Amino acid sequence: MAIYGAETAWSDLFRGVRPRVNINIGKPFGPFEIKGNREKKSNQITQIGEELICRIGALLPDERHGVCAGDKRISEFRKINGLSPKQIGLKQERIK
Repeated sequence: MAIYGAETAWSDLFRGVRPRVNINIGKPFGPFEIKGNREKKSNQITQIGEELICRIGALLPDERHGVCAGDKRISEFRKINGLSPKQIGLKQERIK
């Protein structure tokens, strides 16, 4: 799940502007099976964490990808969730 627009909600309210908060919910994924010695488990957890961040980034407009900006998996995860960059961009433009 990704939420954006909430970061300006209070300031928008105080300026008399109705805030717009968007919530995108992606398809569920996992569970992951973590096996092996300590080093292998640590590497698997790191990979799973990076995938999780990228999956969340795929639910956000391009300019909000943060550490996963430019990750090639974003377009794949958007397809899985049934979202196109244009759909997410249109939602972002409504906030402005």
